[in-house]
This record gives sequence, structure tokens and C-alpha cells, in this order.
Amino acid sequence: NWGVDVAEGEVKQKQEEIGFEVKRMYYSALLARTLLDLIEGVHKDVAEAESKASEEYQKGTGKVTRADLGKLQVALAEVEKYHHAAIRGTALAGAALRFYMGLPNGTTVALASDRIEPESVNLKSLEEYQALALTRRGEWRQLRSGLRARQKLVEARRSEFLPVLVAGGRVEYGYAPRIENQTSLFANDPFNDLRGGAGIGLKWGFQPGSTRGKLAQEEGERRKLVEKEPFAREGIQMQVAKAWEEAKETRDNVDSFRRGMKAAKAWLGSMVLGHSVG
Repeated sequence: NWGVDVAEGEVKQKQEEIGFEVKRMYYSALLARTLLDLIEGVHKDVAEAESKASEEYQKGTGKVTRADLGKLQVALAEVEKYHHAAIRGTALAGAALRFYMGLPNGTTVALASDRIEPESVNLKSLEEYQALALTRRGEWRQLRSGLRARQKLVEARRSEFLPVLVAGGRVEYGYAPRIENQTSLFANDPFNDLRGGAGIGLKWGFQPGSTRGKLAQEEGERRKLVEKEPFAREGIQMQVAKAWEEAKETRDNVDSFRRGMKAAKAWLGSMVLGHSVG
């Protein structure tokens, strides 16, 4: 049943869309949690450095100048601003994840990990993923099923130009031993009887104008799907290519991100340590 296949394709497409959004929201929440932990650590270090510098400045030893203290206070204000934004982002990411999971507001969602980590993925060739998409994407299966369904409707409309062969038969048998069997050809004896018959005929609702119009309508709907097919194929392949290129770029940049994060932490530590000791 091609109509059922189309409906199942729609359901499958919605399931894939929801699954993708849930996964995206999960990693967004995990990223927000990771950034919050990072900023909280930076906030702690800068706050401690500002407190020590303030104490040293109050002592008047000259190790910390007013300019040094001002720089730390400005840095602390900036870190606090990002800290507040990270808290808000974490809350919003958690709310979005609950929404796409269909959970009521206020439900606590425990993430499977404390921080986001790059996943190890062995990327295959682009052509392999594009071919796989044409067998698994719900919208593609829906389009193909719809095209087959429209073709069947066109064939059904064309068959209305031809007559329908009708055949039928009938057999009746009756036996009653307590009733005398009537052997006369003119007697009606339904109690002791064997008779039957068969017939054949043609049913032809000949309406060429109406049938031709309905056929043209069904053929037009079929052609719409035929014209959509190459665009849908190209669109899916472009989406896969874009995702493949982004995954490849992200994989290649993981090492660069790690080196940059390590350097940033070292720089921040040296800055905080320098202001801490005056």
C-alpha cells in the first residue's frame, strides 16, 4: 500500500528531525556546562588575585599600584559578565533539552557526561554517505513512495476507459426426505431441488470527458513529484556534503583548539600569578 508507505515516511522524517534536535540540544547543554565550569574556574582565580592585590594595595607597600588594582577589577568585572551569561546559557540549554524531550518544565535532566569531549569518528568517503542518505532519509523514501502511489492512481484512471468484466454464478440444493419429491417439470419444489446458473457481462461507465479530466489531474500530480525528484536528490546530497565538510573541518581543528586552550590557560595563569605577587 503506497499510501501507507507515504504516511510511514512522514512519521520517519518527523522522528529523525526530533532525534536530531534532541541530540543537538544535548550537546548544546553539555557545551554550556563545560563553558560554565571553565568560566567559574577563571572567575575564582581572578577574584582571588583581585582580593590579594586589594589587600596589598591597602597596606601601601608599593608592590601593587592603583593601576594594577584597576586592571584586575576591570578583568574581574568582565569575567563576572561572562559568568552570568554562562549561567543563563546553561539554564536555557537545559530548558531547550527538556522541551525537545517532551519533559515537563522543572524536570531535572542528568547529562551523561560532565563536560563535552570530541568524539572519535572515522569519516568515510562523501560518496558513501550520500548513497546511504538516499536509503535512510525519511523525506526521500516519502517522495519515492508518493511517486509510486501517483503512478498507480494514473493507471487506475486509465483503466476507467475500458469496460469491466463481470462474472457470476449461483447454485441451490435442497433435500427433505419427509416431503415427497415432485418430479413434474412444472412443479415448484424448493425442498427437494438442485439448480444453478452462471452469467457473464460487461460494465462500462463510459464518460470520456470526465475520465479524461480526472486522468489529466492525476498525471499532473505525478509529474509534480517527478520534477521534484532531482531537486530533492541534489538537496539531500548538498546537505550531506555540507555536514561532511563541517565534520572534516572540525576534526582537523580539534588539535588546534586544544593547543589554543592550553596556551590561553597558561597565559591567564601567568597574568593572575603576576598580579597576585605584585
